[in-house]
Amino acid sequence: MASTTAELTRLVGALEALSLEEHVLLQQRNFGEVMALHERQMPLVTRISELLTLSSVRTKLEPALRERVRRIILGMGDKAEFLDKAMADARVAIAGLDDANRRIKAIQPAYGRLGSRSPFGSFSAEG
Repeated sequence: MASTTAELTRLVGALEALSLEEHVLLQQRNFGEVMALHERQMPLVTRISELLTLSSVRTKLEPALRERVRRIILGMGDKAEFLDKAMADARVAIAGLDDANRRIKAIQPAYGRLGSRSPFGSFSAEG
């Protein structure tokens, strides 16, 4: 039991460190690195979940460790909300770009294709 509790404590500490790193990356909006970090977090989350399903661990879990796990879970929910908002913002931005692209295509025939004509008309310099 003591070795299981020590393992759980170590895993929770590692997950806390990665969660802090994730928080910084999210604030920087570095979503590629966040995804890579999630790959590193998953084995920890899986093992912590396995240990917490053991009744011998769950019933004897120290209140301080239980609170640390609770904070990690709450933090994950906050980060999921942040990512949902970022996704919604990205969708709005993409919709704006799509709208601008449609407007450009609508007025393009009136102006012709850019770069298809020389700014000097039919004159060209050779030589």
